[in-house]
Amino acid sequence: MAEECQVWPEHWHAVQVFLGLQAQWRCAAVALGGLLWLGLDYTLFERIERSVRAIVPRELRLVRRRAGQLVDLVLALQVAATKVLNRA
Repeated sequence: MAEECQVWPEHWHAVQVFLGLQAQWRCAAVALGGLLWLGLDYTLFERIERSVRAIVPRELRLVRRRAGQLVDLVLALQVAATKVLNRA
């Protein structure tokens, strides 16, 4: 069962984009039927970000001129998730 956690308002937009990308993980098969989680495929990043932008309240959106910050935050989430997924 998933644990609840708090998300700082300034990170809400990035978390929603990250969750939108949850079906975009790249994996590699390893010995004994395991998986190695490599990271997210960012091909759909812009499309998902536009969809998320439509539902995230205006005050929680990262402004477009700070789009690099959004990518950095999503990458940080990916790195943390990859460590957890590959530990299992």
